[in-house]
Amino acid sequence: MAVCNQYHSKQWTRNFFAVADSSIYMLDHIREMAFDIEKALMHTRASFYTPEDTIIIRNIGAMGVRPTQITMYHTAPGEL
Repeated sequence: MAVCNQYHSKQWTRNFFAVADSSIYMLDHIREMAFDIEKALMHTRASFYTPEDTIIIRNIGAMGVRPTQITMYHTAPGEL
């Protein structure tokens, strides 16, 4: 935050981190939901559940969420 305050107002910095933190919370919730769905499908041994479904769920739950979380805090100066 100290670096951000060198270029932005303290209010802007607080708002930025509040939005980023709430986005991280939401993304964590999405990841948990994706993995819960996968567990439920595997537990019921659904006949329509395929290995490709596992890949899709992993992409939503891990591969899609993690880069988004990182970019919430790491933006280029010209982007904001």
